[in-house]
Amino acid sequence: MQVTYIVASDVAARGLDFEHVSHVISCGFPKDLSYFKHRAGRTGRAGKDGVCFAIYNESDQHTITTLIKEGISFDHVAFQNDSFKSLQPYNARRRKSTSEDKKIVSMVKGRKQKVKPNYKKKQAEAIDKYYRKKKRTLIQTKIKEQQKERAKAKAKGENE
Repeated sequence: MQVTYIVASDVAARGLDFEHVSHVISCGFPKDLSYFKHRAGRTGRAGKDGVCFAIYNESDQHTITTLIKEGISFDHVAFQNDSFKSLQPYNARRRKSTSEDKKIVSMVKGRKQKVKPNYKKKQAEAIDKYYRKKKRTLIQTKIKEQQKERAKAKAKGENE
């Protein structure tokens, strides 16, 4: 089996015509996203199929989101142990919001109203007060659990 490959810059994305391109591998994204589209399009000439791989990092998140909005679809995969592993779709939420997050968002956003001097400071104090109250409740719960465990251990020790 004969394999031919070429390593090129974005200049090869336009103006040069290569036949039988089956795969394009992009390391990162160019500043001008039209270059990425033309580079990836090298595989789909004259009704032929091909694959375009884009190797990226977290700083490319905005670029990927922009390309998705422009209609380019991505299969989000990771390469591990000599095989590809499917991951969650790239634009899917990565973590579920909790009631705590919703409470803080409501503190920060609130209603549209005129802002008063030091509103950010008061907002930060309200969030800090919320966290302190939550931590205090957690500590009190742990203390009650420990008291119950000690009472059980003491009752068990007296019975023996």
